[in-house]
Order: sequence, then C-alpha cells, then structure tokens
Amino acid sequence: MNAKDMSEVKDSSQEPRISEPPKTLKEFLVYLGPAFIFTAAQIGGGELITVPLLGAYFGMRGLFLVPLIAFIKIFGQYYLVQYGVVRGKTFLETSWDKKWLRWMFFCLMGGCIFHSMLLAGLLGQTAGTINFLIPVSI
Repeated sequence: MNAKDMSEVKDSSQEPRISEPPKTLKEFLVYLGPAFIFTAAQIGGGELITVPLLGAYFGMRGLFLVPLIAFIKIFGQYYLVQYGVVRGKTFLETSWDKKWLRWMFFCLMGGCIFHSMLLAGLLGQTAGTINFLIPVSI
C-alpha cells in the first residue's frame, strides 16, 4: 500500500461505501456470502432442545412455528450482521445510546440470570432425588 492509499484509509470524514443491490440470483447469492453461512450456523443447540419440547407441548398444532422461527432467526441475524458492517457498530452499541433499550437489556439479563439459577436449582433437586432413590457413593 502506498502513502496515497494510507491517507485514504485514515480519512474518516468520507462516507462509508454502500454497494449497489444485486440484480440477478447469482449476484444475490454472492451478496449473501459469509453472513448467510454464519447465521445458518447459529441454528443449533437451542433448536435441538426447543423443537422436541414444542412437539411435546403442542403436537402437530405447533409444527408451523418451526420453519417460521428458523426463517426469522436467519434473516434477523443476517440483518444485524449487515447493520454492524454498514454502521460499524454492534447492535448492543447502538441500543446502548437509547435509555429505554438499555433498561430493557438489563431486565432481560436479570431474567436470564434468574432463569439460570432456577434451572441450576432444578438440576440439583433432580440429582438429589436420583441419589436418594439409587444411592451412589462418590
């Protein structure tokens, strides 16, 4: 890289470059690229637990929710990644600027911590019950 290129990189007053939208299916698939693969890879452990649980609770009535949730999750994460690339900020950094979103984040985190403690307690009770029924010395 020469000195002229370095000066262009350091100049932060320039507007970020936004490319033209794709016009063909091939261009669209190239445009999706790594972000689409990344978001598709995020579908994993949670779905492996949630989908059978959904089937146990709702039976075939809840079957339509599985592709709907997968669709929303893939494109929701895809656009969050795209937003981060275009704006240069993560979703959390963006939401930190607004007070109501900050409080929503803290309430969500508090709920997650409470839920984790609840699950840990249930796991401890289950282990205690199994140990009571089938005593195992450690």
